[in-house]
Amino acid sequence: MRDRVVVVSGPGRVELVEQDADELRDGTFRVRTLYSGVSAGTELSFVKGTNPYLHVTWNSGLGLFQPGAASTPYPVTRLGYMQVGRVVESRTPAVAVGTVGAMTYGHRTGHVADPLAERFVPLPDDLDPLLGVYVAHMGPICANGLLHAAADLRGTDVRSLG
Repeated sequence: MRDRVVVVSGPGRVELVEQDADELRDGTFRVRTLYSGVSAGTELSFVKGTNPYLHVTWNSGLGLFQPGAASTPYPVTRLGYMQVGRVVESRTPAVAVGTVGAMTYGHRTGHVADPLAERFVPLPDDLDPLLGVYVAHMGPICANGLLHAAADLRGTDVRSLG
């Protein structure tokens, strides 16, 4: 089985590259991508060639960029954090075949996931799956924002989004 993966090989050069699909192991499941959301910030800056990781070194200890070799040179092979996929194979009782869910596995046509190590958020049947691109990554960020706003309004005893 083969998957296609998005690779940014240089400024303005986005390619689909074929790779062997990962093997389905006991305890894992395979999804086929339905939708993949593109970040208008970080991801497009790699395509435009303006992302600082392409030009200097990231010092994680200091939390800043420094002169030096690119921390992420071309080709950039790992992009994407807003995917929706349908489960097409499963070797885990945790995730059923046919389930549509939101994940953060990158721009690719398929992915093998471990439900113990990766977030898989099943989408309700009445939600347009296109909107699911916001659920796995952006949803938790928005929920944190709501919790912080509630704490500002109601004090430190906020325990739920309700």
